[in-house]
Amino acid sequence: MRPSKITNFLQKFSFTLSGILIFMAVVDTANKEITTAIVAFIILGLGSTIWLEIQKINRNQILILKYLTKRDGKATLTELVLHLELSVWYTKKLLDRLQNQGILTLDISDSGEAYYRCNDIIALQSRYIRKAI
Repeated sequence: MRPSKITNFLQKFSFTLSGILIFMAVVDTANKEITTAIVAFIILGLGSTIWLEIQKINRNQILILKYLTKRDGKATLTELVLHLELSVWYTKKLLDRLQNQGILTLDISDSGEAYYRCNDIIALQSRYIRKAI
């Protein structure tokens, strides 16, 4: 699924605000109170951007796990890319994170096709799907 318009707006707004504030800090470094306020706004802008990115990763990981529960705990990278409408690179990054957490494993079918398999579909349903509802 694609990020919402509000999320996109907030990300663009925080980057734009950070850029404006950095420019103002460079132009007016003589006034220390303004500079301190600008630095605080920059930190808040970057913090909110990082927070939004973490939320997006968590949301997309839950979408992957929901998809796996509908497919008996198995799916290929191609299936997930098409279902989630995300880039191959980003979907692979999410899958790697889930592998590192021990939730998924990468297996090879008898026909030679690589697929991701959930290690414990029952634990997956109770641990992740209920939190997303």
